Amino acid sequence: MSIKIEAVSFAAGDTVIVNGVSLTVERGKVLGLLGPNGSGKSSLLRLICRLRKVRSGIIRLGEDDIASLSRVALARRIAFVEQQSTTDTQLTVRDVV
Repeated sequence: MSIKIEAVSFAAGDTVIVNGVSLTVERGKVLGLLGPNGSGKSSLLRLICRLRKVRSGIIRLGEDDIASLSRVALARRIAFVEQQSTTDTQLTVRDVV
């Protein structure tokens, strides 16, 4: 299953954070996102997981637009663990998974 990002943009208020990004990551490949703080790396990952709403463009898992997938269907196909936890819990990643 590939991840296809097609002309994706995202803004927080009037601040554009991701602007017209397009890329494809084929199944089994590894991709590194490099850039300075605030350049949109984490925002792009959150968009892929639908934790943020795409302003324009399409993100596909295989041939499916992620916007058309239920949260359960999306969670069965992709996972995201951030470096900094946004919850106040003592659970490990293994406990959650």
